[in-house]
Amino acid sequence: MHDENRVLTVFSTHNGVYHWKGMLFGLSGASGTFQKIMNNVLRGHSSYAQAYIDDIIVYSKTWDEHLIHLRNVLQELENAGFSVKLRKSTFTAKGLQFLGHKIGGGKHAPDEETIAAIKRLKRPKTKKDVRSVLGLMGFYRSYIPNYAEFATPLTELTKGKKSGYVKWGKRDEESFCRLKKLYCEATALNAPYFGKPFEIHADASDYPVGCCLTQKDEKGDYKPITFVSKNINKTQRNWATIEKEAYSISFGFK
Repeated sequence: MHDENRVLTVFSTHNGVYHWKGMLFGLSGASGTFQKIMNNVLRGHSSYAQAYIDDIIVYSKTWDEHLIHLRNVLQELENAGFSVKLRKSTFTAKGLQFLGHKIGGGKHAPDEETIAAIKRLKRPKTKKDVRSVLGLMGFYRSYIPNYAEFATPLTELTKGKKSGYVKWGKRDEESFCRLKKLYCEATALNAPYFGKPFEIHADASDYPVGCCLTQKDEKGDYKPITFVSKNINKTQRNWATIEKEAYSISFGFK
């Protein structure tokens, strides 16, 4: 931290008054400030290196290219006065766990430990519990086709200002079990290749609209890149089928 700002971090103890010399993550805005610094440090290498707070990932297509990329990133960190903890680092990996995802080989999938936790989830009893379940599942919704449709019954349980226990019915139980099953069956998604054309496959039903962004592989098979879906409002539910279908395409492009 700059000398003139250290006084702002003063705290008292039983044997004196102290202040911090470096940024502590407990400060309001500290994480945002640190993220901005990391973005600036890696700005010239954004095509092969990204950072989320203090987690940095470097990705390359070939071994020789990767060595160059690693050298560039490590040099930038040294120039900025940062250090890397070797025991917390993984080098030259074909695949790894990163920010809740298993990535590598041009694909990414949900973290296996998190999926196991979703499988063990017990039936939520309160609105707060339902929101927590939806928050956990929603983090991986891009892996689930028509997620909004299957999650609708649970989403409706969270409506209303009053908190407390929810009235759990058969429809809610089916939605809860179906979502857990879908997450256990979730397959890996392909990373986009910007040198090839994309295709959007869209569909609509009475309540949600959904689509899948795809690309063809060498065999001509469609490979999913991501799924996205949302519920439509009461006015949109009264539209004709062709209008809902057209909206699903528009939604997919957006």
